[in-house]
Amino acid sequence: MVRFTSLLRVACRARATALFSLPILLGLSACSGPARIDNPVATLSQPGLPGRDYLAAMAVADRNPEDVAYRDALRRVVISPNYVIEARRAAYGRLKEIDPKKLAETLTMNLAKMDALQWREELCQRIAAEQWRELTPALVHAWAAQVPAWANLGKERPERLAIGTMYGEDRIVDALLDTMAAANPLTQSNLRMRCWQLALSEGQEARLRDILSDEARTAGDPMLRDIRAGLVDFNVLPRTREEILWVQALRSEPNRDFWNDAKAAVTQLSPARRGGLELRDIPVIASCAKSAPKLLTMTDDEIERSIVVATGGSDRRIYSPDFEGYGNEFSERLSHHSPNLTWGDRAAMALAIEALAVPELRRHVYDMADRDLADRGSEFGGILRRDAKGRFELIEFPSVSRGNDVRYESSQKLMDTVYTALFHIHFHAQAYEGERYAGPHMGDFGFADSTRLNCLVFTFIDSERINVDYYRFGKVVVDLGVIERPGSR
Repeated sequence: MVRFTSLLRVACRARATALFSLPILLGLSACSGPARIDNPVATLSQPGLPGRDYLAAMAVADRNPEDVAYRDALRRVVISPNYVIEARRAAYGRLKEIDPKKLAETLTMNLAKMDALQWREELCQRIAAEQWRELTPALVHAWAAQVPAWANLGKERPERLAIGTMYGEDRIVDALLDTMAAANPLTQSNLRMRCWQLALSEGQEARLRDILSDEARTAGDPMLRDIRAGLVDFNVLPRTREEILWVQALRSEPNRDFWNDAKAAVTQLSPARRGGLELRDIPVIASCAKSAPKLLTMTDDEIERSIVVATGGSDRRIYSPDFEGYGNEFSERLSHHSPNLTWGDRAAMALAIEALAVPELRRHVYDMADRDLADRGSEFGGILRRDAKGRFELIEFPSVSRGNDVRYESSQKLMDTVYTALFHIHFHAQAYEGERYAGPHMGDFGFADSTRLNCLVFTFIDSERINVDYYRFGKVVVDLGVIERPGSR
C-alpha cells in the first residue's frame, strides 16, 4: 500500500509540473490523493466514495482494531450497497483476521440479500477457497434466493459451485441433507426448508421419498412429519420453502376438517391423476367435491372443451401484454399450453369460470376494479375461495406497499389465509383502456414461481369489460376471456 501511494504521488507531481496552472484554476487535481481522514469510521460509513478514501480510512483505523465501531463499519463495507469492490476486499480481509466470527455472522445474515453480484460471486469463491464450511448455511440461503440476473445459471450458480468445491460435486446433496439434519428445528426451520428445496432441485426426489417412507425416522421431526402426511394422503411433495409452509398450515388444527374433506375427495380421482397431484391441487379437489364432482372424473379433453365453449371458442380474440424477447413462443391460448397442463390446471380454470358466472361475485370483481382505478396508491388484490357454505367469495387484502399503482404486494395475513383458497387474485386497473397490459407481468411470474399458487389477474379492457387470465408457475398463462359489467346490457 505504501509503495503504491508513493508511486501515485510521483505521478501526480510529474503531471502537476507539466500542467501547473490547471489545479490552481480548478481547485483540484484529477489524480489527487485520498481526502484527509479525521474520522475513519465516518468515512467508512459513507457509501459512494472513491476506493482510495476507504483504504486510507482503514489504514488510520487499523491503529485500534479492537474498536467496535470500526468493526461495524468494516461489516457495512462488506455487505452494503454502493461500495467499490477494492474497499470490500480490504474490509473482508481485515474482518477475517480480527473478527472472523463477526464476519461469519454478517455473511450468514446478508449474503442472500446482496445485489452486488460481482462481489457476491467473489465471496462465494473466497468461502470455497478457504474451506469455510461454517458458512454452508449462508451459501444455502443465498443459493435458494431468486436472483433474476442469475436465473439461467442452473448448476453454475456461484453458491452451488462453492458448496461443490468444499464438499465435492458428488456430495452436494449429502452436504444439504447433513446441514438440514444438524439444523435446529425451531430456530433454523428456514434453513432446513431451503436445504429440502435445493435437494429437490438437484433431482433427488427418489432419495427424499425414501427418507419419508420411514415413519419412525420422521416421527420426531415436525417438518418431515407434515411433509410425509402430504405424501401419504395426496402423493404431493412440497418443492419450495413456501410449499413446506403451505403443507404445515394445512396440517394445523384450524384446517383439520379441510384436510380431511380433501383426503376423502381425492379417492374419487383415478390412480393416474393421484400420481400427478401438486399441493395447489388440494383446494381444487376440495372445491370440486362440494360443487363440481363431475370434474373429478371427466377426461382432460372433456374439461378442456368445456373451457373453450365457456370462454367464447378457440378462435376468439386474446388480450395479452407484448413481451419483447419472447417472440412467437409466448402465448395465452389454451391450445398452446395444453400439452403441459395438468388435471389440476384444467379443473382450476373450470372452477374460475363457474365462480365468475355468479352475479354476486362478478359485481364484487367490478366493485374492486372500480375502487382500484380510483386509488392511485396501490393495486388491489386478495383471494378467491369457497366459504363455509360452499359459496364462492372474494376476500380483499390491501397491498403491503403504498405509493405504487402498478405493484401488488401480498400481506402475511393473505399468505396465511390463501392456503385453503382456490386462487390468489390481483387487478390491473390503472385505466379503462388496459388491453395492452392484460395478463400477468414479470413480477407476477416471479410470485407464481416462488409460491406455486394458482392465480388470477383481472384487467380492464374498457369500462364495461374485464379480461381474466389464469396463471401459475413456469410462465403458464391461459386467457379465460372477458366478463361484462353486471347490468351493462
